Amino acid sequence: MSINFDSKVLITGGKGFLGRYVESGLRSRGYKNVFTASGVRGGLDLGEEANVGWLFDYTHPECVIHLACRSGGVGANFRYPAGLMYENLNMSLKIIEEARQYDVKKIVTVADIACYPSSCPIPYVENDFWNGYPHPVKSHYAIAKRTVTDLLVAYKRQFGIDAVTLICSDIYGPEDEFDPHAGKIVPAALTEVRFAKENNIPQFVSRGSSKSTRDFVYVEDCARAIVMTLENSNLPDLINIGTGVETKIQDLILKTCQNFEYEGKMIWEEGESSGVARRFLDTSRAKNVLNFEAKVTLEEGLQKT
Repeated sequence: MSINFDSKVLITGGKGFLGRYVESGLRSRGYKNVFTASGVRGGLDLGEEANVGWLFDYTHPECVIHLACRSGGVGANFRYPAGLMYENLNMSLKIIEEARQYDVKKIVTVADIACYPSSCPIPYVENDFWNGYPHPVKSHYAIAKRTVTDLLVAYKRQFGIDAVTLICSDIYGPEDEFDPHAGKIVPAALTEVRFAKENNIPQFVSRGSSKSTRDFVYVEDCARAIVMTLENSNLPDLINIGTGVETKIQDLILKTCQNFEYEGKMIWEEGESSGVARRFLDTSRAKNVLNFEAKVTLEEGLQKT
């Protein structure tokens, strides 16, 4: 499909953290017909078939960027595994089928790095995506997202819809969710260090495994990858989007202390990792097929955040 600046683009989850940056990226590129759907918090429950029908009637999209999802930290995944799995499947099934009925030509969606198998070799390569079960902490949420990726492959095969899933590493940036219950690593580190700095606390304790690592990708880089995916055709079904850099969580907290010029002491208390101990993405496919590489370093991204 030929995408141009007059193409009608619908972003589900367009008022969310990532969605706002995708909308901004599209508009700055010159797209004239960008529509955003807010979600439950904005009064639009995309789990209701009538709402999805109304949304497509109103926008008549040619392309859909499906970012809407229900997610949560470790606590939410422990307490509401069925709810998270059902809501993500229910919403995505309705949106993808509605897109087919409206003859949408392209769908871009995003999956979480947690969808990879818990025993996956490091770094994570797209060909290993189905080679095992996800880590139990987010397994039901991850299986729901996996199912959506495979549903899009089936729709591509049967109906010819150009569909691509981007598997993103840990996204962070300004306007991220700083609720401590969200369980997001960068906001938690920033909040912890800022509190210690502003209250002149001489030391604070961080807990976890000193071996725990993550791949932190800045939100603007992720949004740019989504726009590039929208504008390119004949892409693989799955593409990793991250920095390809493995960062220790312990080092992340130390960098945050430096950014805040915190002169106290961070004490690391060794403990069990709440999820996969190490994880980061092999990003060679993104470089080869999209010419995409993350531009924002962790140091720059933390400063902006």
